[in-house]
Amino acid sequence: MPAHKHDNLKAAVVRACFFDPDSHDVYLAFAAHWGFTPLPTQPRRPEENGKQERSGGYVKDNALKGRRFDSLDAQNAFLRHWNRTIARLRIHGTTRRQVWTPFVEVEQRVLQPLAVEAFPCFASGERTVHTDGHVEVAGAFYPVPLALLGRRLRVRWDAHLVRVFEGDTLVMVHARVAAGVFAPRAGEAEASTRQHAYVDRLVGQCARVGPALQQWADAALAARGVRAIRLIQGVLGLTRRYPRERVLAAVAEAHTHQHFRYQTIRQLVERTPGRPAPALATDNPAIRPMTQYTLEDFLR
Repeated sequence: MPAHKHDNLKAAVVRACFFDPDSHDVYLAFAAHWGFTPLPTQPRRPEENGKQERSGGYVKDNALKGRRFDSLDAQNAFLRHWNRTIARLRIHGTTRRQVWTPFVEVEQRVLQPLAVEAFPCFASGERTVHTDGHVEVAGAFYPVPLALLGRRLRVRWDAHLVRVFEGDTLVMVHARVAAGVFAPRAGEAEASTRQHAYVDRLVGQCARVGPALQQWADAALAARGVRAIRLIQGVLGLTRRYPRERVLAAVAEAHTHQHFRYQTIRQLVERTPGRPAPALATDNPAIRPMTQYTLEDFLR
C-alpha cells in the first residue's frame, strides 16, 4: 500500500510525537478506504513536506486572481485550459524541473484505481459509560454491556448508525435515535424517552436525602424531561461533598425560583452558610487549668 506523508494537522494527528504519533481514527479509516498509508512528517522537519502545499495559493494567485466567471462551467473550462498550457508546463522553483515530467515518469505509473464507493463519512469520539449503562452521542443515549460501567469507550457515528468500541473490539451497534431518546436494549421493542425504573431509583435516592430534594427532582423531570436525569445525578453527587443541610436548603431555594441547571445549584450550595461550629467552654469551674495536671493524671 503506498504511503502518503502529511503535516501534523489536527484533522489527521491527535497526538504529535517524533517516534510514535497517534493518528485520528477517522483519517485512518479514510486512508484504508482509498488505499494508502498515512505517515505524519517529523516535527520541525519542513524538508519532508510535499511540494504540493503551495498548489492552492498558486492557483488563486496565478489563475483566478482578478478574474470573474459567469458560471462554474466557464470557470472549470478556463482552469482546464490554464492547467494544460501553463501550470503543468512551468518549471518548479524548488525542484527546477517541469511539473508534468515527474508525474508522467514516476507518479502516474503507481496510481491505483479509485474505490468503487465514496468514503462513508462519520464522526468519532470517546465517551464514558455512565452509571445508567449508557453512552451519550449527540444528546441521545445508547446502552452498552453493564460490565463496562465507568469505562472510557470509543464511539463512531454517522447519519444512520452508532458503533461502540472497546479498544479495537466492536461491542455494540445501534440505529441512530433522536436527541433526548434512549435507544432500546436487545429484546426491547422500541426506543423510549424515559427510563422509568432508573428514574424511580434516582427519585428514591433523592427522597432518602430529604423531601426538598425529591420535590426539586420531580419538578426538574417535569421541566426538562430526560435531560434532567444527568442533572439529578450531579446534584446527588453534591451530597457527598457538602453537608446534606446545605444541599437541601439550596434545592429548596432552586425549586422556589424554578432553577434546573447544575451550575446554579452548585453555586447555591456553595453560598449557603454552614452551621457554626459549637463554641468550646473554657471558663467552667469544673475545668482545671492545664498547668494543674501532672503526668500521673494522664497515666491513670
